[in-house]
Amino acid sequence: MQKDNRRVKIGGAPVECVFFDAVGTLIQPRELVGETYARFGARHGLSARAEHLEAGFRQAFREASPPPPGDDREWWKQIVSTSFVAAGTQGAGHRHFAACFEELFNWYATAEAWSVFSDVIPVLTALRSQGLPLWVVSNFDERLPAILEDLELSEFFEGAIFSSQVGVAKPAPAIFAEAVSRAQFLPTECLHVGDDPRADWEGGKAAGLQVFELRRPLLSLENLLAALESRLA
Repeated sequence: MQKDNRRVKIGGAPVECVFFDAVGTLIQPRELVGETYARFGARHGLSARAEHLEAGFRQAFREASPPPPGDDREWWKQIVSTSFVAAGTQGAGHRHFAACFEELFNWYATAEAWSVFSDVIPVLTALRSQGLPLWVVSNFDERLPAILEDLELSEFFEGAIFSSQVGVAKPAPAIFAEAVSRAQFLPTECLHVGDDPRADWEGGKAAGLQVFELRRPLLSLENLLAALESRLA
């Protein structure tokens, strides 16, 4: 018999609290990162094709070490520079790179740079109506709370735990431990929802949490809601 990959698997313990990843789970860039880099770069004389910048960004982000605690600005500056170099143009060595980077960094601090997945608001509304406390646990920086506020998402959450604040990034157990501590539940009572196999799925399981492996469109937040509602009924 063929295995049904659509089946939602959540551990046996009661779910008392739900953590959500941010980028890729709740929100996504409004356009491909390479397209944004190309548009901003062209303003400052850093000309490169969007598809090359997209590939460069993905590789740079995948290979980078986790950002250090505190301000992620220098970490992101290296990511952006590496993306441009991989696309065949100058990065940090270009005389206008610093100005280009500042505009990009500030752009991604605004709601205009992001869009909310269509299944997010209905599911968050339903979960809050059931009395479940919700938190955001994300590999992001100090721009995240304002982004969530501007996108009208912060009202659903008790708070946000992000990597530059804690000093460690998913999949490290410490960021999940911090989230569990703030939520004041046992790890096994907390469910982490995310789209990244390593950071979210492996990291959450290693920290002792239940995990929902978000795989849009195969498994969406609506599947999560159905699974939780059947257990909370």
